[in-house]
Amino acid sequence: MPRFWDFVKQTNPSSGKLPLTHATDLFHFRQIRGTSTLDPTKCDVYGTKLLYFFYGRPSYRPHAQLATIDAKAFLPVCMLMSRELTDKAVRIMPFDSGAFHHGRMHPPMHKEMALDEFEMAVDATAPMRLVDLFYGNERKYFDAAAKKEFGGYDEFEELEIDSYFRLLHHRSNSPTDDRVSAVEIQIADPIALAGQVHAVILPRQFLDRPGVVTQIESWGAIAIPYNVKEEFIPREAQGAIFEKIAEYLEQEGMLDPP
Repeated sequence: MPRFWDFVKQTNPSSGKLPLTHATDLFHFRQIRGTSTLDPTKCDVYGTKLLYFFYGRPSYRPHAQLATIDAKAFLPVCMLMSRELTDKAVRIMPFDSGAFHHGRMHPPMHKEMALDEFEMAVDATAPMRLVDLFYGNERKYFDAAAKKEFGGYDEFEELEIDSYFRLLHHRSNSPTDDRVSAVEIQIADPIALAGQVHAVILPRQFLDRPGVVTQIESWGAIAIPYNVKEEFIPREAQGAIFEKIAEYLEQEGMLDPP
């Protein structure tokens, strides 16, 4: 395995509670509702069909680059999924692999560093090992509050580890946003939603439509509405989703209060 994982795996992981998150938009959620399944799609990074999740928080933000818009297809949706799906993973990364592939983390990542040098073992404990090592606990990970000081490695030799640590403290107004600090879970198989979804966070107006809440409940999940104006900025709507997720996780005992 790569040196990055050789370093991370030495951590004795605590028990995690956070679910996986899958972010999408209303256009794609229409298809998801039609099949009650998440289907892998072609990934331009790995060249195969994959589903992408993040551990604990919705770090992928669809259409985050858009300004004010009123087309409903772009409304963000977030699904909170069972953490047990990690057992189906084909790859686990310490950040958004697409953002790395497209150079959005460079610097502090060196442009010659290989993506697979950061690949972690396909192990259900991998997310918690990284969380405990670089954050200390899941609450700090959820808040993207990495440790300010970090040691135990040679910063002049173990350069991937050093660059990753610097990445966690990269200025927050950079185009990379918090995808740089969220554990990515890749799954290659379709996922039938029944019994695998905790909650779905959607626009309040959409939940008033016939059958929407009933279908979500048939998956064993609850529907959580967020408020959005007729004209909206996707990034701001995603901020509202983040707050709803925090409230839900705290209420369900999956996340300690700040």
